[in-house]
Amino acid sequence: MDTINCKYCCSEIPAKATVCPVCRKSLSEPGPLQKILNWRDVVTFPTAVAALIAAVYTPAVEPVQRWLGLDDSELNAAFLNPDIYNVEGKNEAGQTVITDNIPMMRMLLSNTGYTLMVVLHNFTCVGEKLEDGNQIFVFRFFEPGNANAVYPSIERGASRDFFAAIDNYAVYPESEWQVAANHQCTITYTDKHGRKNFDFAFTEEARENVMDVLN
Repeated sequence: MDTINCKYCCSEIPAKATVCPVCRKSLSEPGPLQKILNWRDVVTFPTAVAALIAAVYTPAVEPVQRWLGLDDSELNAAFLNPDIYNVEGKNEAGQTVITDNIPMMRMLLSNTGYTLMVVLHNFTCVGEKLEDGNQIFVFRFFEPGNANAVYPSIERGASRDFFAAIDNYAVYPESEWQVAANHQCTITYTDKHGRKNFDFAFTEEARENVMDVLN
């Protein structure tokens, strides 16, 4: 029978032994968990625990993020300043002329969450409550020179500027357009969890800027 010397007590033992029959030490190659726990002689226990978490983290990333609420997107929005986009075209003589003016607001959209979001191409703001109804403003995200609707997509942790054209302004009675609150804007967006609404203040400054650019 082949024999070897135990690496712990040096006793002569069978070569195929996995546990020394003399000192009872395990002769098997330690697994990842055992290696981590054996580090306690050289590292602090919290460090060993952190290493253990790192060893099993990869396959559990998404469940842990969901459990901690860290797999959601979160929108923040703010009006920056009013502007007018001049649409250019050609006249009969082939000259470049301005054919239309689009009143708009520059906006900052931020995703302070943890996953990609896509914003609906239009949104509404409710202004003052007047005698004959509420001020309703309808905005549309657009890119200059592109007539197609723009659905802003924002990566996690990113902030981007957008143009919001003022498509419509009118005063609607409650019977025609019910509102949740005055001086409030509502933007709809989606992420992997579905559709959500984000409400933010339609400040007096923003409302005055919109009225100025409309006039």
